[in-house]
Amino acid sequence: MLEQGGTVVVPSRQRAVAVRLAHTRLQLQAGSSAWASCDVLPFGAWLERVASQARHGALRGLRRLGAAEEWLLWRDAAARACEGNVLLQPASLADALRRSVALVRDHGLAWSGAPTTEAQVLERARRDV
Repeated sequence: MLEQGGTVVVPSRQRAVAVRLAHTRLQLQAGSSAWASCDVLPFGAWLERVASQARHGALRGLRRLGAAEEWLLWRDAAARACEGNVLLQPASLADALRRSVALVRDHGLAWSGAPTTEAQVLERARRDV
């Protein structure tokens, strides 16, 4: 795939670096002295690339949310997800919920246990965002 100019999407920057290093090692072991750079991107960078390309087509005029806008969206989703639960403090959950949803998405995780209060809050916030 990489030798044919394809793009490989991985869950994190660390994985992208590891894949690039492995590709380089294979090229050196094969006796190559020059080769095309491989296109390995973490999911977020790939998503940004796709969105950027789409803004010149069907998504013309739209833009990606900034970091502060995304945080505000997660904060509001946390507040709605925690409604009726006086023990949780939604104001402090925005970052944790955002990171948790990203981990679930990036690693293809699924909750298989009994639904806990925390799992329900996470799912409600994910759906809201």
